[in-house]
Amino acid sequence: MTKNNGHSEAKPEFDFSHISRRWTKQWLHTMTTVSEAQLELTEIEQADDPAVQKQQARRQLELVQSIERLMGDQESMIAQVLKTVPREWLPDDAPDDLDWSNPESLEWVLESRYAELVDAMQAARQADPKGSRGTTR
Repeated sequence: MTKNNGHSEAKPEFDFSHISRRWTKQWLHTMTTVSEAQLELTEIEQADDPAVQKQQARRQLELVQSIERLMGDQESMIAQVLKTVPREWLPDDAPDDLDWSNPESLEWVLESRYAELVDAMQAARQADPKGSRGTTR
């Protein structure tokens, strides 16, 4: 297998043949909401007033919790379309029999590959907008 920037060219495979428009709208909603929360987190400036600092800390916590919930929603959605993940995208101690329809299996994807997995899913979805039968790489 050829290497590209230290990563193999093997890609995860997805199947969008059973996905509805509702799934796509929900995916876009979670992506947008995560982006908004991340942006708001970066825009919070530290105040001098202790009471305001306390409010800001609470808001930061709310935003982080919201992002965590949305990431869980995203993992569930990915699991609905994910068919396979290349073995080299997993740590050496990952089980051989991972069930990719189970969102918890995504916890085995290497951190350095997770964003690439999401990007690959989005690219595969755009390449197959009609959700044709079969898998997309």
